[in-house]
Amino acid sequence: MNCEVLAVSSIKGGVGKTTTVANLGSVLARRGKRVLVIDGNLSVPNLGIHFGYIDVGKTVHDVLARKSEVGEAVYEHSERLHVMPGLVSGGFVSRWSFVRIIEELRDDYDYILIDTSPSFAELSKAIEVSDAIVFVATPDYPTISSTLQLIEKVRGKIVIKGIILNMVKGKNFELSAREIADVGRLSVLGSVPYNVRVQKAVANFSPLCLESKWNGVYWAYAGMLNDLFG
Repeated sequence: MNCEVLAVSSIKGGVGKTTTVANLGSVLARRGKRVLVIDGNLSVPNLGIHFGYIDVGKTVHDVLARKSEVGEAVYEHSERLHVMPGLVSGGFVSRWSFVRIIEELRDDYDYILIDTSPSFAELSKAIEVSDAIVFVATPDYPTISSTLQLIEKVRGKIVIKGIILNMVKGKNFELSAREIADVGRLSVLGSVPYNVRVQKAVANFSPLCLESKWNGVYWAYAGMLNDLFG
């Protein structure tokens, strides 16, 4: 199986990076692809919460600490969408690498999405094993400015797919996709509209795009697939 590993990054919390991983993975799964989403934010992991994996036996922390086998920390949320959650309370793991995880699992999936940490040290670990990276940001000046700085730090280290604008409200004070693309010298892959149902889905422990495709969020992600994966 020709698997593509994509790191999903943001400069800070609150922009919807983790919901992007959960929903982008859901869109791919609904389209018949085998997908694994991995919580790569070891300091503040919460990807598992989006799928209801809050108190589970084995996590990515256990695998990285060599306390469990790779497959023991993979959970089948649906037939085509699997999750490797983190320990919700977080934790420190010394001298760790994603290499073993990716080497053992990439033949089982079409796509592996890594929900990365805002910490550059942790992000670097994800970059080591990823084929490409995409950045998630909200269309406001502070977030875009900081995101562009982060992009410059990784430029040349990995293929940069571009930026996903998230929680877009269509207000005139928001930066436009064209403005961001021109300043950042990169592609804006698409704009995901703000939708309160995304937050409600988190509370229900199942991503909105897995439950339904009849919403603008689903079609926003679906419209990015060609640019993201070709």
